[in-house]
Amino acid sequence: MKMRAILFDLDGTLIDQFLAIHKAFSKTLVKMGFPPPTFDEVKRAVGGSSDTTMAKLIGSERADEAVSILRPIFEKEMFEGLVLLPYVKEGLKLLSQSGFQSAVLTNKYGPHARAVCDHLGISPFLKFTIGANDTSGKNLILHLLAWHWTELVLLPKKPFMSEILLTTLTLPEMAASPAI
Repeated sequence: MKMRAILFDLDGTLIDQFLAIHKAFSKTLVKMGFPPPTFDEVKRAVGGSSDTTMAKLIGSERADEAVSILRPIFEKEMFEGLVLLPYVKEGLKLLSQSGFQSAVLTNKYGPHARAVCDHLGISPFLKFTIGANDTSGKNLILHLLAWHWTELVLLPKKPFMSEILLTTLTLPEMAASPAI
């Protein structure tokens, strides 16, 4: 079967937004009376949604409170130092022109993920961008698989999983991979 759809992760795959992430987490924790975390501390804690990262940094007891403070701070900082990784725009355009459906599936807060894709001009090449709050639970892949593919990806028929690639590889890494 021929692959027809590629679901990309966002951070580290299509973009680098870590300067803004670190700055927003630092401002949040200082506002809450914690010492500012180092760049490396935040980098080690990231992986999953904001509440998961906060729980790693300050414990789960105040993670929800921290996330409610974090979101508006991040919205002010989110474009600072934002980088579209090499070949992303060109690669997504080429995939689109070649008949592939591309989309983003990320643990980033959905409205922030869509704002970043819009800001960087890659939204026209994506069928959708789904973030952590866009489904009823935190396991995005399980929720995505439960949806109707014909409505979501707009393919002529529901694809088999062998027709979809879910990747955290950058486009240059994908191009260099013999398995893809």
